[in-house]
Amino acid sequence: MRSMRVVYGGLTFLSAFLLFTMEPMAAKQLLPLLGGSSAVWITCLVFFQAALLVGYLYAHWLARQARIRVHAWLAMAALVVLLAPIAMYSALGVLGVQLQLNWDVSAHPVSAIFAILGATIGLPFVLLSATSPLFQVWWTRQMQDAVPYRLFGVSNAGSLLALAMYPTIIEPHLSLAAQRSCWVAAFLVYTVGSVWLGDKAARHPLVSSPPEAQLVRGSDGLFRLSGGGEAEADGNVTLSSGALEGSNVNVVEAMVDMISLSRQFETHMKLLQNAEGNAQRASQLLSISG
Repeated sequence: MRSMRVVYGGLTFLSAFLLFTMEPMAAKQLLPLLGGSSAVWITCLVFFQAALLVGYLYAHWLARQARIRVHAWLAMAALVVLLAPIAMYSALGVLGVQLQLNWDVSAHPVSAIFAILGATIGLPFVLLSATSPLFQVWWTRQMQDAVPYRLFGVSNAGSLLALAMYPTIIEPHLSLAAQRSCWVAAFLVYTVGSVWLGDKAARHPLVSSPPEAQLVRGSDGLFRLSGGGEAEADGNVTLSSGALEGSNVNVVEAMVDMISLSRQFETHMKLLQNAEGNAQRASQLLSISG
């Protein structure tokens, strides 16, 4: 259990760190092509915010559909997207071939920035931005007694560390090529960890509720199949936000019923006291007359 928490926390921290080091690194790669004007940086920020929103929507969809292994497959696809240009340039360098791209982006700079960033870092950025909310869902499914919101704090710590380290340590001491290589290596670690966690989380599938006659309640308060087996996974079952956390007790109705029962109890007690008093007075009258 402790090792799982360490892996969840470490990968959440790593994803936030990679996410916030990717942004200045990717924007810096556009400088030779588009220059360093404020319009270029602002357009990059718009792309990053749009991709962040897409990542949150992707995490929401994946959590509701319970298709956990999709994230692992997409992480591997993103790794291929990152490694393909490096492998191509390395192969061309061995062959002594230099590749130069002559692309005039002055006519449509905004669309060019979105196209370049979307093709190079779009998929990794979306996956990294979805990590924190998605891992909280996986955490909750695997460890019901744990608090998943600590991962949000770990993610914030990774983001702040990346923002502090890039301008002070990473950018002054590493070339852009070295930054890319280190970043891809770290993303490889993230991909391997995500695949492993996805496999662990997928072993807790969603099942449809069996008939009540087939369920028995254990000493720990959990319900299990009477035969001792496991319920089969049902691909048609989905998670509804707020349903699992809700209660089958209406607080207002329970409070009204409790007040009504209290008043009925007080009324019955008064009737009993009156009956007892009447009985005592009747007994006194009988004793006097006798």
